[in-house]
Amino acid sequence: MRKRWISALIVAALALGLWGTIAGSNVNRPEKKIVSTKSKPGGALLAKAANSEETEKAGSFTFTENLAGSKLAQKILKPELPENKVYSPLTLGMAMAMLADAATGETRQEILDAMGWASMEDLDKMVKVAYGSVNQKKDEGESSIANALWLREDMKFREEKISELAGSFYADVFSGKMGSEDYDKLHQDWLNEKTGGLLKEAVKNRKFKETLGICLLSASYYRQLWPEKMTLLENRLFLGGAYGNTRVDMLSASQKLDYYRGEHYSSVGLPLKNGTIFWLFLPDMEYNVSEVLKDDTYLSVMKGDVEPVEEKADVELCFPRMDCMTDIDAKKAICELGYLRAFDNRADFSELTEYDLFVRNIPHATRICVDEYGITAAAYAEAELDEGALMLDDRNYFICNRPFFYAVADSEGMVYYEGVMKTGEEIPDDEVKIRRPIVQVNGKIYQKTDELATVTCGVADGRILYAEAADKGLTEDNTSNFGEGYPYQYSDEGHLSVNIDGT
Repeated sequence: MRKRWISALIVAALALGLWGTIAGSNVNRPEKKIVSTKSKPGGALLAKAANSEETEKAGSFTFTENLAGSKLAQKILKPELPENKVYSPLTLGMAMAMLADAATGETRQEILDAMGWASMEDLDKMVKVAYGSVNQKKDEGESSIANALWLREDMKFREEKISELAGSFYADVFSGKMGSEDYDKLHQDWLNEKTGGLLKEAVKNRKFKETLGICLLSASYYRQLWPEKMTLLENRLFLGGAYGNTRVDMLSASQKLDYYRGEHYSSVGLPLKNGTIFWLFLPDMEYNVSEVLKDDTYLSVMKGDVEPVEEKADVELCFPRMDCMTDIDAKKAICELGYLRAFDNRADFSELTEYDLFVRNIPHATRICVDEYGITAAAYAEAELDEGALMLDDRNYFICNRPFFYAVADSEGMVYYEGVMKTGEEIPDDEVKIRRPIVQVNGKIYQKTDELATVTCGVADGRILYAEAADKGLTEDNTSNFGEGYPYQYSDEGHLSVNIDGT
């Protein structure tokens, strides 16, 4: 069977900007060594990220607990509204962790309290666990998270704090002229590299404002195989929602899964080859998705603190193929966890620089696509700171043909991303390019790549995952419609090897 991938990609950033004048004239602060970040035109990489050998997952749940919990999820996902929404607790968590480390005094403590992190010592341990457990690459899949500090070249920063942040978060450090075309390109190139080019359309619009002081950026990437390819059921009915019933493609599988019951919903978790789990939470017919998010019981299910009502149950599973995109300002939702002085002119980042900095907002965009082969997901978030401040017979039928909640988490319950599916959407094949790769081998065109052959084409070594629309013609052997803009997708070498199952 042709290998297809689950790809997930998440990006988050916190950007710090200036307000007012240089701080320190009226406040006694200890003198610390300051480093000038003056760099070459266009910006420069000052320090390369180190690697972590940590692979332990124990304790990872706490890192995303508050960010994935019902209080914040209700504010971001807004289950009472008809739209499909998704976000990334893992990515926001890493960005907020960097912000907490960069902050001082009450500003830091408020962030720790809001995120549910007991202390900086505990947070340091959780960051190492999260970083080490996420950064895994094997033949059957990979996941990664990368961090970076983007400094304003005409601002002075305290060298020991920048070094500490870079070390604690395994971060690259850059310096350049905020607002310049060259520094924006360096920033965009870094994002595209760390996200495999999946967010090119979003990344090209991300530009630094001239008044930004520092950007704390986190980008995570995830791709895995289902254990077996799912069955695609075309043109099936999806019930409910403000837009009424719709016809969508559904994914179907028969599996032995632990079957859970909440007060008014059912849940199952679909394992992936690397041990992470795609969780589905389906409200009972007379209830809505808000019932799942009324408390944090769903987190306990994902963490393993809730016993299933039936172990290894025969489950007939069905849920929609989906493509969901959400773009929000996460700052307002995070304030629901407790207002943070980091968001106004009381913010204290004096360990980082002698300038006054505060977080103006945190734009956060996430996209998730699910089909019979896997999932593609992408997200970015950037905190900007600028000047100022059911059961039948012997089987369980888990048919998600009505609104439901879903999440991807590791075995300890650390949540990579979660969302709500409120209305079915028809997904054109030419929009979700991962689903219809096309290659021509020995004069024959393979659209779904269901036969076995090997052909070299394109410019990158890896599996062909992205293709243009299925109606685009191919005129030569050993070619594919692997489109421009994906020159190094899932690869390290200088060409693309396409493997197709069959004879």
